[in-house]
Amino acid sequence: MTVGSFSILFQYFNQLLGEVDEIFSVLFGLESFRVAKMRINKLLSIKNEVDGKKIISRIESIYVHDFDISLHRNSPLFVKKLNCTFSSPGLYIIKGKNGIGKSTFLRTLIGLYTPIKEGEVLINNENIDLINKKKLRENNISCLFQDVPLPSCTVAEYIRDKHTNSNSDQNEAFKKVFYSSQFNIKRILDRKMDELSTGELQLVKLYSAFLKEKVDCYLLDEPLANIYPELQYDTLNLLKQMAQTKLVIIISHDLQFEKIGKTIKVG
Repeated sequence: MTVGSFSILFQYFNQLLGEVDEIFSVLFGLESFRVAKMRINKLLSIKNEVDGKKIISRIESIYVHDFDISLHRNSPLFVKKLNCTFSSPGLYIIKGKNGIGKSTFLRTLIGLYTPIKEGEVLINNENIDLINKKKLRENNISCLFQDVPLPSCTVAEYIRDKHTNSNSDQNEAFKKVFYSSQFNIKRILDRKMDELSTGELQLVKLYSAFLKEKVDCYLLDEPLANIYPELQYDTLNLLKQMAQTKLVIIISHDLQFEKIGKTIKVG
C-alpha cells in the first residue's frame, strides 16, 4: 500500500469514527431525554394533597389499623399490614429493615406523601383524610427527616424563625446537648449549612426541630445519627424528658432506645 493510499484510507477511517461518535451522541441524548421525561411524568403523576377541614388542637392519639401503602398499584409496601397505637405523652421507636418504608409511613401520616393506601388511620379518633394536614404540620408536629436537601444559608438563617419564639435555651437538658463543650450552637451560627460536619449538621437539624416547642408531637428520623458519642447519652435524656409531656416518635436502629420507649416493628 502506497503512502497516498494509506493517507486516504486513514482520512476515511477518521470520518467513519466521527460519524459513529455522532450516532452515539444522539443515542446518549435520546436516553437522557427518556430518563428526564420519565422523571417529569413521575412528578406530574404525584397526587395533590387532599386536605380535610377538621382542625386538631392537640394530638392525643394516633391509631393505625391494617395499614399498608402502595407505591405502585397492586404493589404493597409492607409484608405485613401495620397495626399500632401511639398515645400522648410517650416515646415510640419505629424499627425495621432499611428501605422497608418507615419514613414513608410517617410522611403519609402527616400528608407529606399521598400514596395509594389501605386500612385505617385515626388521629384523636378522626379519620386522617378528614383532618387538615397542612394545619396539623404547622401547629402540632415538628419533624426531622434525613433525606431533606440542605438550604444554601447560614446556621443562623436556618434556625432564625423558630428561635425567636423559643424558651428551650433555658432547659438544662437542652443546654447539655446544644451548648456543651463538644458542640455549641453559638459557635457555628455564621457558618454555611453545607460547610458543617455530619455531626454538626445533625445537631443543627435536631436543634431546629426542638425549637418548634409549641407542637405536641415530634417525628424524628434517626436522631442520634452521626452525633458525637459523648452527646448521645444527654440526647437520650432530653428525648426522655420531652416524652413526659409530648408524643415523640422516632425511627431508629439504635438499641439504646429500646430501654426507654415502646418499639413498633414495621416490615
